[in-house]
This record gives sequence, C-alpha cells and structure tokens, in this order.
Amino acid sequence: MGGQFVLQGTDPNTSTTSEALVSKNGEVIVRAYGFSEPSLKSLTTTSPANLFTAKASVQLVLTGIVISANRSIAVAGDVVEVFEAPASDSATQDKLLFSVDIARQQIVPVLGFQSLITQGKFLNVDRADTNGAISVTAFGYYVPKVG
Repeated sequence: MGGQFVLQGTDPNTSTTSEALVSKNGEVIVRAYGFSEPSLKSLTTTSPANLFTAKASVQLVLTGIVISANRSIAVAGDVVEVFEAPASDSATQDKLLFSVDIARQQIVPVLGFQSLITQGKFLNVDRADTNGAISVTAFGYYVPKVG
C-alpha cells in the first residue's frame, strides 16, 4: 500500500475537525501539515497584489508575514492591509486580516501564528500611498479543505 492516509476526528464539544497524517511509512505526523513557502511582493502602487491564490479543495494556512518600507515612502508613513479577496487582482476586502501603519525604513514581522484562510479566497495585500516601495513576504502552506 503506497501513499499517505489522513485520520480525522471531531471534537464533540466544539464540532471542530482535526486531522493527523499517516505517512507511507506508517508514521503519524503530529507537526504542522506542511512546510511554509514564501511569497514575495514589492508594492510600488496602490493596486492590490496577490500573495497566495485560491486552489480547489485546499485551504491556505498563513503562518507569517514580514513587511518592510524603504527610505522613499512618505514622511507620514503608509498603511499596508492584508486581506481575503474574491479574485487575485481584487481590492475588495471580504475579510481584513490585519492593517499595519508602517514608517520609513521600518520592518514589521508578524510571525509565529497559524491562520486558516477561507477556502476559495485569495490572499491579497495593498497599500494607501505610491511613494517609495514596500516589500511584503508572506509564508504559508495549503491543507485539505477543513470542514
């Protein structure tokens, strides 16, 4: 028998479904389901940028993000928003995940969490101003659709 197997269980108190992966070697994997992959974007306009695309039958687990501003952004700083959207080029915020008011040459690391992105939604980012450049690196991995 080759392949991987998934064991599912449901918490009777919360109706939350949990999964454990059994490898082809018969090992139960109790760590995170996958390993994070980076997605890097440089924001130089106010147009939204896509960090991770929606994929059929899977959901994204966002595990971290690092935002940095160069020295050419406005003196007053800039606002960066990370959100779920209906399309990769959409500025429509179906669900705002977080908003960061960033200063010149500032680095904002948001790491060490696991946030499940709604199945079928794109993870997008945008900014409020066009001065300078803001770099965004997001980390995440896909899991089979939950629930």
